[in-house]
Amino acid sequence: MGEPVLSSASLFRVLNILPVDAVLSLFVLVLHIKRAEVEEIASTLREARLNEEEIERIVANLNDPRSSEKTAAISESARRAILTVEMLDTTSIATALRLADSESGATVLSLFERGTLLGLPSPLARSYVFPAFQVDRIAARLRPTVAAINLALGAANDPWGVASWWVSRNPRLAGAKPMDLLGTDSENDLLTLAGLHPSIESAGTGAVDA
Repeated sequence: MGEPVLSSASLFRVLNILPVDAVLSLFVLVLHIKRAEVEEIASTLREARLNEEEIERIVANLNDPRSSEKTAAISESARRAILTVEMLDTTSIATALRLADSESGATVLSLFERGTLLGLPSPLARSYVFPAFQVDRIAARLRPTVAAINLALGAANDPWGVASWWVSRNPRLAGAKPMDLLGTDSENDLLTLAGLHPSIESAGTGAVDA
């Protein structure tokens, strides 16, 4: 006999009636949410308790095929917005990093596969493009802050999600886009936002110096 299946509606109701601390403990255990973010989540949960009518509406949306289509359309729109950011192809990013011709392709591929260099499938060819903000062109290197955050957020496995994090306005940064704080006095705020220690070193991140 199979295990009983908890319906979407039942799951919403269980989470809605559990004490906030219990839900937080569940999130920390299952989703590996950082403890530093617990209080912020707790505040959101306390303000978001749902009534029965709202639960039914959410469940109905989950079961509505038109909802999936709308989500897909939003996702495609977000990807197009990401691709409006300046991008570099493999040759251009190797040039920006001043890599020797004999090693440029292998080095870029290594950074990409390691997850320190964010790369996205090119819409025009069977290749990848790389957001230009990742490179410090004056120093000819991959920014250590970018490398560390890309690695921490899982750019190798979720490149579009990490790209969205970089190019989207963030209320915790007073509405600024994370990529716009690179090279400013507020750059360390990005490390804190990503759950990293502000005094990050390039060693171990895959940052490349000329």
